[in-house]
Amino acid sequence: MESLRVLLALAAAQDWEIHQMDVVSAYLLGELEEDAYLEAPDGLDILLGKVLKAVKGLPGLKQLGRT
Repeated sequence: MESLRVLLALAAAQDWEIHQMDVVSAYLLGELEEDAYLEAPDGLDILLGKVLKAVKGLPGLKQLGRT
């Protein structure tokens, strides 16, 4: 936290622009380039025995770091 305060003070003193980004949301919004299929969770009885195709990134996918 101290490093952040120093950087913000330096940016204010030098009249620099500051940009912010949300890395967690960036991972969740990434579109997958290859097909990824998941088993339906236990709570979805209507999809029992079927698989789901992931269109957006989900936590835990290996492909997520490349999106």
